[in-house]
Amino acid sequence: MASESSLFEDADKDFLTCSICKEIFNHPKQLKCMHNFCQDCLDPLLQKGKPSKIKCPLCREEVELELETGTLVKKARERNIKTPCQKHPNNHLEYFCQTCQVPVCLGCTVVDHVRQSGHNLLNLQDHSTRDEFKEKITEQITKMEKLMPSFEKNIKIADDTERNLIESLERTKKDIQETAKGLIEEIKTHANSLIEKVNEKAEAIQKKVEHHREAAEIRVMSATSLNRFATNLCKHGLNAEIMSSAKDLLRRMSELQQEMKDLAESGELRFIKEKEFKLGKVEECMIQVEY
Repeated sequence: MASESSLFEDADKDFLTCSICKEIFNHPKQLKCMHNFCQDCLDPLLQKGKPSKIKCPLCREEVELELETGTLVKKARERNIKTPCQKHPNNHLEYFCQTCQVPVCLGCTVVDHVRQSGHNLLNLQDHSTRDEFKEKITEQITKMEKLMPSFEKNIKIADDTERNLIESLERTKKDIQETAKGLIEEIKTHANSLIEKVNEKAEAIQKKVEHHREAAEIRVMSATSLNRFATNLCKHGLNAEIMSSAKDLLRRMSELQQEMKDLAESGELRFIKEKEFKLGKVEECMIQVEY
């Protein structure tokens, strides 16, 4: 049977290396999750507001920080068979308190780990007990090794899903851009069509405006000329001229008045305020693309 010291002689370099700094352990500390790190590497990881808690850099489990030297790693570094008790430095660890799950010295069994108080103590030099623990650990190692392919498969699933997500994202963004281009072109075409219709409508109204203006201008000129003639006739005409011209003059003046009235009431033009003048109405439009 291999001696206890040979266990540490055979330990490979990774067993003695901190996974954070990648150097040989310096003041090694063991978390409750059984992962070991240098004390200086753990200090920056202390959570703000939770000075006694830390997230393990390997398993991400939040554990209570116990700044006690990892005895197994310390023994491996120092190549010592016996390990001093941290609470009683003059004593070596001789027992394992199965109740508290910690190695203890003889002094500890008298003060804190008393058999009579229900603490189950095992002798660290009892090879059969050690082998029993090793067997249990080995069984768990085998179970973990069987589970590893499942974990690796899930890692692959996560990687494939992430890759597919990224590819789908890029495709969707590209589709959105292409759809947007098509919608923009469609909107531009529709807008140009509406503008053309508005221009046609405005042109038709403009022609009516010009016709109305021309008709009004002609009648204004006629009325001005007729008024001038009538005024001169009344001032300078002879009685015979006034009487002989009165019938035609009154008829023409009456006709012009009626024409001006008809023009104003013809309905060809609708005189409204500038701000109220609208050729059409643009309704609110919402474009929605669903995937």
